[in-house]
Amino acid sequence: MYDREVALKTAFNRSVVGLLGIEEKDYYSGLTTDQMLSLKTALSDINNLITLRLAFSLGGWICDTFNISEGARKTILDTIRSSKPNANGYDIELSSPDTVAEIKCNIPINAGRVFGSAQRNGLRKDIEGLIVGKSKSSKNADKSIKLLGLYDTSEVRAATKHFVRNLPASLKQKLIIDPEQGKALDNQHVYIVFVK
Repeated sequence: MYDREVALKTAFNRSVVGLLGIEEKDYYSGLTTDQMLSLKTALSDINNLITLRLAFSLGGWICDTFNISEGARKTILDTIRSSKPNANGYDIELSSPDTVAEIKCNIPINAGRVFGSAQRNGLRKDIEGLIVGKSKSSKNADKSIKLLGLYDTSEVRAATKHFVRNLPASLKQKLIIDPEQGKALDNQHVYIVFVK
């Protein structure tokens, strides 16, 4: 018979041992509810940390693509570093080059090659926000290069192809997946860039 606590406890302990490389034992049973709530609070920032790492990677991609000098690269990375998580607007907003970007940390559901419905809805909303702009951003999306940064795995690439294939033609024609490095980017498209 399925026991929910045993299943959750086993998954928790396996994750702790795998992540920290520590002795295999029952860590779950040794934690109080207060300690688990503290752990939950600490882990709630994981998505923000991953988004920040991917923003740095996308910032590096922008610098490489536009042959940005080292001084300007530092300014761009400092701009990303100083942005508050969950701030209104885009994940990256740059003046030079005039760029807006969203970062999504989506991993396909069930270790598969398809995004879940909530993930697809979020991606679509971000693409539309890149195209039409956001009221809480000072950037004019019409004039900006628009980037959607996704984590680079074969599963995410496959899920992205599946997602784009099922978009309406009006949105699909606005997307360019994995643009060639060194090729000029315009402000009429949303460029999907895979970064690590």
